[in-house]
Amino acid sequence: MAFTDQTLSVVIGGTSGIGLAVAQRLAARPGRVVTASRATGLDVADARAVAAWMAGLGPMDHVVFTAGSQAPGGPLAALDLSQARAAFDVKFWGAVAVAQAAAGLIRPGGTLTLTSGFLSRRATPGTLVKTAMNAALEATARVLAREFAPIRVNVVSPA
Repeated sequence: MAFTDQTLSVVIGGTSGIGLAVAQRLAARPGRVVTASRATGLDVADARAVAAWMAGLGPMDHVVFTAGSQAPGGPLAALDLSQARAAFDVKFWGAVAVAQAAAGLIRPGGTLTLTSGFLSRRATPGTLVKTAMNAALEATARVLAREFAPIRVNVVSPA
């Protein structure tokens, strides 16, 4: 899909880190870029808030999900399950909420991009939560790629 003055790109988690870099690159192209994150008041763990916010934007062309939170690390015996659930609520369930809200809004030929990480393919002690979240996102992207066609769904895994 070519970028035009009518293109709308949405970056969730776009106010810092990778999300900010993506938003800046998209802003160099024709069209409009909208970003949201905790810093702008969007709680991606709140599916209703995500749906309402995205519906307010109207039809869109590109959605990039880079939101995340600090996943607890360390050995399983010391894992704080409430922190693990909170991290999953943001990174995994937040991505699912964004995908669900975007499903009827992304124009045919548009894109949904999720971010993962190399830990999804590496069994490293002390990284259970981060590894599981990334693997879940990658599996979700594969399912959504089939479900959303002709919208392209990808996952990017920065090192």
